[in-house]
Amino acid sequence: MNNLGILSLLLLFPSLWLLLKRSAPRDSPAQILAYAVRSLGQRPVRVYFLSLLSVLAVDVALTALDAHFTAIVGHDYAAEILRLEGRTVAFVQAWSSPPAVRLFFVWVYVVVYPLLFLQLILVLHRQGETTALLRFARAFVLNYVLALPFYLFFPVTEVGHIEGSGATPILDAWFPEFMKAGRNFSGIDNCFPSLHTSLSVTAAVVALASSNRALRWTTGIFAGLIALSTMVLGIHWVADVAAGVPFGALCAWLGTKVGRNVQGLDHVRRVGDALPRDVEGRPVDHRDA
Repeated sequence: MNNLGILSLLLLFPSLWLLLKRSAPRDSPAQILAYAVRSLGQRPVRVYFLSLLSVLAVDVALTALDAHFTAIVGHDYAAEILRLEGRTVAFVQAWSSPPAVRLFFVWVYVVVYPLLFLQLILVLHRQGETTALLRFARAFVLNYVLALPFYLFFPVTEVGHIEGSGATPILDAWFPEFMKAGRNFSGIDNCFPSLHTSLSVTAAVVALASSNRALRWTTGIFAGLIALSTMVLGIHWVADVAAGVPFGALCAWLGTKVGRNVQGLDHVRRVGDALPRDVEGRPVDHRDA
């Protein structure tokens, strides 16, 4: 395993602990995690998590075919984007040139990004906000489904790999083995829109509907940092990020409209909404006592 992979694994648990402490200060991270583990035995909850894992599996399969679709299109639209925005990303990188700053954004991009969704799921589940939880599940899938045509038929190569952009692909330069493994999940020309940005915005929009103010702020702040990290690290163009913001908001909105009565998942909402609550609206679980 490469150095960044090992470091990421070491940082996963303390980073998740930090996110949970910030987003749910009235619950301990241990209580939140224990509550989630006990819920895994419920069939509808297993269906929910398996649906998310299935999306990731399909993503890996389609990434393997990406080169074939790019060859069919026969054009890389990064040239058009370069003419539009020039060396804007290089300017962002110049502003964030100190190594400590770039390492911070490496942590945000690699470690915080997946954990942001996990903390949202865990906190919403702990609070019994299952309607919001299911909205995020649907919106998560929609991000992948609706972005797929762009990735297959509108190839845009990462800004750091385009001559004339002035941008440096930081992760490729610092951690080449990690990026080589990461290409199994995202092709080098799968840039528009930025999925890091859109999924983070989706999470932030879903969190806005929560009664938990700390969750709203934590998710929103880190969503912004994740979007910025894609440019600091020389991965996405400004256009990718700019498109990812409304794209993520649209998916969050569609998440309230699509598939509300999916068998099994709808049962989770009914069960969660029927749980007894404490004075702050969280479901009461006497085993936490």
